[in-house]
Amino acid sequence: MVFLKLLLLVIFAIGIGYAAFELNNFSKYKIIYNKGVEDLLAGRFKEAEKAFKKVFEIDPQMDINTYNLGLTYFYLKKYDMALDFFMKTLEINPNEVDTYYNIGIIHYLKGQKKDTIKYFNKVIEISEKKDQQTLFGMTMVYCELQDYDMAIQSVTKLIELQPQNIDYRMLLADIYEKLIAETGNIQSVDFAIKTYQEIIDIDENHEGANLKIANCYAQKGDIEECKESCQKVLKVNPKASDALYLLGIISFSLQEFEEAIGHFEKTIEAKPTMKMAYLNTAYAYEKMSNIEKALSYYASYKEKVSARDISPDVERFFTALQEIA
Repeated sequence: MVFLKLLLLVIFAIGIGYAAFELNNFSKYKIIYNKGVEDLLAGRFKEAEKAFKKVFEIDPQMDINTYNLGLTYFYLKKYDMALDFFMKTLEINPNEVDTYYNIGIIHYLKGQKKDTIKYFNKVIEISEKKDQQTLFGMTMVYCELQDYDMAIQSVTKLIELQPQNIDYRMLLADIYEKLIAETGNIQSVDFAIKTYQEIIDIDENHEGANLKIANCYAQKGDIEECKESCQKVLKVNPKASDALYLLGIISFSLQEFEEAIGHFEKTIEAKPTMKMAYLNTAYAYEKMSNIEKALSYYASYKEKVSARDISPDVERFFTALQEIA
């Protein structure tokens, strides 16, 4: 996404460059500048650097050239030099939105995420229209900083700009789930459910939202709602392994072991690499007193995991089962 933005900025800069010089394209330094633009677009960054540096020596106040020189250094991964020329651009033109954005990106690449937020905020402040890509970037950086309140504010602004955008609502719900996992704030489950339901209201067959809301209901212990959401997923995609697996877990927890086995075996058929489905099928068969089947599924589980991934308790349980058999 970052590089797409920068590529678009290159094209934008080229348009400005040619428009600025179309009245007199015989001036030597203007010809050099245009050559630099062509090299930048073609990915000949060393040649572009030479051209833009020559123009800078002639006219250090030409902001589009200074900007493109910064952009060239960015592509050369000379981030400190890129930053220097972007800052020079702002000295000439303090309201150059794309420059603030790119400075934010450089700070991100240098691990200075709080500075990224600072410059992204500047983009939002001076831009005539809300920049969705900048808001999205801010949301992701806030998540990395574990500042979830600010992440929620940013993505909420995105949703206000595009109320029907399902991806933005999925991102908001994911943030609520991060709050649950990383802070233990179980109240966030209700906010996540509300957001997933809004997505389902837009697209009732959205597999991701229905599956996610099922997981949220499971966390709340609302079994019937969880099962209903899983069935919605399976109605559209009968081989949705995550939904099948979750139904298996629910059936197991209700001690409906035969039904649990059916769901787990369908999970394995749909997704043979789902390791835990083998282990839980083994446990379910043990509960049904079918030791041979239990050991068979446990053997399949062991084939798909490394020895260090098998907990001592699991190993002891099935070793004892083998002795009984």
